[in-house]
Amino acid sequence: MSHESSLNGTQNMNKAEATGNSYSGASVDRQLTAGGHIAVDDLHALPQYHRKSANAMPLGMFSFAGTLMLLSLYNVGARSVTIPNGAVTFALGLGGVTQLLAGLLEFASGNSYGATVFTSFALFWWGFAMLYIPFFGITGTYDMQPGAYTAMGQGAGEIGAAFGIFYITWFSVALVLTIASIRSSIAVLAWIVTFDITLVLLAASCWNPDMPMILTGAGGVGIVSSAAAFYVGLAGLLTKESSYFLLPMGLLSRKD
Repeated sequence: MSHESSLNGTQNMNKAEATGNSYSGASVDRQLTAGGHIAVDDLHALPQYHRKSANAMPLGMFSFAGTLMLLSLYNVGARSVTIPNGAVTFALGLGGVTQLLAGLLEFASGNSYGATVFTSFALFWWGFAMLYIPFFGITGTYDMQPGAYTAMGQGAGEIGAAFGIFYITWFSVALVLTIASIRSSIAVLAWIVTFDITLVLLAASCWNPDMPMILTGAGGVGIVSSAAAFYVGLAGLLTKESSYFLLPMGLLSRKD
């Protein structure tokens, strides 16, 4: 339909209304877009698709999995790395911003579970990043002022206890989300339960700095949790239209 035909249709209807006659031409609703603009359908070379909301679950799971994988590799001492500060970049961007976006999209689609999980864990990763950014006054030195838990800070010697409480508090949040996951699927349960264990081991490693094997164990379980999250994300990304195979999730939901 051309611009002229759309304009002519509108003008004809207006004339009919002005003279009191009925108009039996094409409906204007079909010639105008939802925003009131003239519809243009003369681009026949471009396919037209019905728009719908995308599945944000794979994005959220991949964001979580990638960030946890990096931190866990540091924790197991991969390539002899012992300082996990490199994970801050992932925690801010991939685990934070991207996962928060996935959570907001889940809110829009009406998925309360996905919205709560992704939004909560996005804020977990932001909180983790803040622990290592000197600007927030927790560790390091910013503007010549030592962080609260540095050797010169007010909480010198309390960093292990404080970080441990941080992880165990987030464990309580994750535990509530685990309870909400009981009737989801075996794959989702495997992911979130192993993440629960990771948080407990991270807290224990902070409270027992003289036992490095606990931190190594946290890294090992974290890698398993990350792999499970990658699996869940991939299972949500694969469809009958885009893949030659699908991944089983082990659904636990009630079947009528």
